[in-house]
Amino acid sequence: MSAGYATKLSYREDLGGQLGDPELHDSTEDISTKAALLAEWLSQSSNVVAFTGAGISTACGIPDFRGPSGIWTLQRAHKPIPEFKVSFGVAKPSLTHQASSKRCVKCKREYIRDFEMETVGFKFTGRRCITDGCNGRLKDQVLDWEDALPEDELTASENAAAEADLAICLGTSLQITPACNIPLKTTKAGGKLVIINLQKTPKDNKADLVIHAKCDEIMQQVMAELRIPLPAYTRQDAVCVSHTVKKAKSFHDDPPCFSCTIHVHSIHGPKCPLPLIQQVDITFQDGVLRPASIRKQPFVLTRSVSGAQTMRVHVQLRLTDTIDDAHRMQCFTHDMTTSAAQCQAASSPQIHNFTTQRVLYSPCMSTNESSLDDQSCQPPVKRHKSS
Repeated sequence: MSAGYATKLSYREDLGGQLGDPELHDSTEDISTKAALLAEWLSQSSNVVAFTGAGISTACGIPDFRGPSGIWTLQRAHKPIPEFKVSFGVAKPSLTHQASSKRCVKCKREYIRDFEMETVGFKFTGRRCITDGCNGRLKDQVLDWEDALPEDELTASENAAAEADLAICLGTSLQITPACNIPLKTTKAGGKLVIINLQKTPKDNKADLVIHAKCDEIMQQVMAELRIPLPAYTRQDAVCVSHTVKKAKSFHDDPPCFSCTIHVHSIHGPKCPLPLIQQVDITFQDGVLRPASIRKQPFVLTRSVSGAQTMRVHVQLRLTDTIDDAHRMQCFTHDMTTSAAQCQAASSPQIHNFTTQRVLYSPCMSTNESSLDDQSCQPPVKRHKSS
């Protein structure tokens, strides 16, 4: 998200805070000792808050902002921004995952999207709320430079930090106010503050524990210490399939003729992007109607059908090569009825759900060779409460 987000921000010479500081790496022995201490504090805590930054996404192949090769660091040096190892839309989560959302300004309903927002700065997206009786305009929920943090969310975050007995900062340089001061609410209330980051931060001297290491490395060791197995990540996506039937011209003695249009579109609305779909193949069970392959949106196909009948349509989605090989082809069927009665209204959309990614994690081994079947990872003896 960082590169796309950075290019959409309004231009600003002062990017706020220090850029490009060297990365610091604790020794293997220090990392093990500190991870064990953090695990001990977690097991003793009853209320934990996490404060995360762009650094938690670097393990997913998404660059950060302020690192030696960060987006803003390179921009200030007038260098090209780094290439993504993976696009934001299909990046697999490391140990934490962040999503963007947008909100209706009328009824306050929030929408979580499966595609990147085209705008930043609480701008209208051109879409509308689908809540009955609302139809309000939607705004993105992505901050631009001059935007204040949403008051409700800021207050809730400050209250949560003040009530916590342990705050953990992961992958953040803690340089942008007022957000960077939220974890200090925990220390002021008598709790502990832990900072895990590869660069020094302005809040290091306030912390009870500072760890210079990759977030994934620390969290894997912490979870192993706590003997808590990490759940598998399964990504579910969905598409909507619908059809419309219109009466077409036919000769007097011929059966009635109908024009049938099949629509494959996003569950968020017909005009929303479907970034994962590379091609839609549509075939008909009767073998008479001509099949089609559609390679770009809108994924719409119209065919003429003679006589009233119910036919089965086979839809095959070819997903982008960034999707796991095992899930790259998705197939399902859609039944379409042609009759005079069907001409009165569009069909009810059918939602088809499918898996596109699955990742297994284990605290007992590296992420790349992880397995949840490791019997040495037992359930924790004592659980802690997070907020």
